[in-house]
Amino acid sequence: MVKVRKLTPSNKRYKVVFLSSDDSETAFLVSEDLVVEYRLIPGKILEDFAFLSFKKAAEIDEVYQKALAYGIHYPQTVRGMISYLQKKAISPDAISSILQKLTILKILDDETYMKTYIEDHSQNRHEGVKKIAFDLKQKGIEGSLLAMGLNLISKKEENVNMNLLFDRKLSSLKIKPVKKALALMVQHLIQKGFDYEKAQAFVETREGLFGGNQGDEILIQHEVETLRKKRRPSSVSDKEFQEKAIRTLLNQGFSYSVVKKALERGKSDEN
Repeated sequence: MVKVRKLTPSNKRYKVVFLSSDDSETAFLVSEDLVVEYRLIPGKILEDFAFLSFKKAAEIDEVYQKALAYGIHYPQTVRGMISYLQKKAISPDAISSILQKLTILKILDDETYMKTYIEDHSQNRHEGVKKIAFDLKQKGIEGSLLAMGLNLISKKEENVNMNLLFDRKLSSLKIKPVKKALALMVQHLIQKGFDYEKAQAFVETREGLFGGNQGDEILIQHEVETLRKKRRPSSVSDKEFQEKAIRTLLNQGFSYSVVKKALERGKSDEN
């Protein structure tokens, strides 16, 4: 058995000195939590099994305190905390012990984490189900728990989110050809985590809102003029210019018929 000989505060921790039956001393620097857990006060006697338990706890106490602070400031899933602890070079048993403590304190609670994550990323960041599901799987939320969480996102909420994203993006697409603008809007919604077919259908029902775009004929006139100004007749033949211009304008989203018409009109204007 051992006896607590001295308990001294030391920079937000405690130095605990134990006195053994052979009058040898052993010192540990531990957290207040561990002092409270083992009810350490000067003069207290610990049996051998209790002292052995304390020593094991003391070995991981510093890592536990760091994990506790990390989990409080940066909420984690169980998988996330395991990844954090594995970088601390401690044993699997120590990791298991820390996880158990953090779970009892509700610092680790995958269901609560998932619900908070979904609420933030759906209601505040307006992300779609596919992105949220993917990110949560990466964090260790899977199976029935994930399915339950995703059911919290209603179809109405999804439509509200797509509407918000659509409205915010629309003004930046006014200078694009309608066909290109529609494709870019669908791509934008997909990147935000919405299903392709759902995004496509949503944008198609609002195609009329792109009517405010300048007509493709007006837009392409400017593009053709820009291409002609950059042309160097001495090094590029008419045929090469036509082929390059067609490729460039098609890539910008203009239809082939509009491109041909614009190039033919530009050529007649030059003549």
